[in-house]
Amino acid sequence: MGDVAAAATNLAFAIELYIKAILIASEIDAPTGRDGHNLGRLHAAMPQHFKNVIERSYEETRKKDWNGRYPSITVAMRPVPANLPKWDDNRSESLDLGALLNRSSDIFTAWRYIYEFKNPGEGGWQSHRFEYGLLLSACRTMRDTIKLLQTTQE
Repeated sequence: MGDVAAAATNLAFAIELYIKAILIASEIDAPTGRDGHNLGRLHAAMPQHFKNVIERSYEETRKKDWNGRYPSITVAMRPVPANLPKWDDNRSESLDLGALLNRSSDIFTAWRYIYEFKNPGEGGWQSHRFEYGLLLSACRTMRDTIKLLQTTQE
């Protein structure tokens, strides 16, 4: 489980840094504090032309990498054994980049501090989802876009 938490945290942090690099290159102030880790807010702050390029590339990368599959993992906790919850794996939700980053907006802090699960109370569940396949495709896309920008500026 520790490896999964480390992978989620590091992947989220890499995406955060790639988006912040794009914001800095675009001379846009990156959100700070807790908002500085919010992938949805960081994505929203990017200039539209970068969003367009990255989202097009992400769609191609996602389809090539996962061929219609939806690789993800969900960790849940309940104070006492009971019936299993109904799992919603987001397959019915949009897989586009903006929607993914909004759903995963708190992934860095949620998985970094996953050991701090709070007791969800009587009968409640607490869960964290890591859409690792889609986030990996997003990370690769952002890395490749930044590399392309560096090449064209040289």
